Amino acid sequence: MESRTKLRTLCETRWTSRADSLYTFKTAFPVVIHALEQLEDDGDQKAKQYLSAIMKFDFIISLVIAEHIMKSTVYLSVFLQGKECDLVEAMKECKVVVDVLPQERADESVWDELYQSAVDIGQPLNIQESMPRRVGRQCHRDNHPVDTP
Repeated sequence: MESRTKLRTLCETRWTSRADSLYTFKTAFPVVIHALEQLEDDGDQKAKQYLSAIMKFDFIISLVIAEHIMKSTVYLSVFLQGKECDLVEAMKECKVVVDVLPQERADESVWDELYQSAVDIGQPLNIQESMPRRVGRQCHRDNHPVDTP
């Protein structure tokens, strides 16, 4: 874990710490699962709730994508928080980030890599890849506006 030995608290104001927190949580995910399982065995109900919430593929894919997006903005955050922050240079750096994110969004290989990363995280923990459930009603017809329920 690159010298990280514990989960970091999430800072409300510094985006760089958010990216670091997500990276640490993603890297330590099996350890967190194991710790929550031990707490659940000891009868902790909150641990059971947390465990059931994060043992889903939806959570893992969201974690991987959020960490990837935050990682893309770390350099800009560090630059903007620096003492020698020049607004003209900051606008140039901001433009770079704004240009890169839509390019990554349109690139299928980036999404394939993120998906595979989520599968790799869930596989040792027997978390199967899945799609979110959809309601069986009104899946294949238009939802026309009406005046009354």
